[in-house]
Amino acid sequence: MDRSVDWNRMEISRHILSETDLHTFSTEASTAGWKPGFFPEQVVVKGLGNGQPFVQATVTQQQVVYLQQFGCIRIVVFND
Repeated sequence: MDRSVDWNRMEISRHILSETDLHTFSTEASTAGWKPGFFPEQVVVKGLGNGQPFVQATVTQQQVVYLQQFGCIRIVVFND
């Protein structure tokens, strides 16, 4: 059994996200269990949107914005 972790594609729980605007959700990196400055290329959130993964759209020192493939939902993860 392969127990390796794909650091480029992480799953986060829907319950840690707060809806901050229409179709926009946010959380802090530490709440997602990520190390400071670490942002995976893709994020999977079960039960949110169309089931497709979220991909990095914009990365700054303060935050990363993920957009859902073929969808209209975005997630903002703040680097704390």
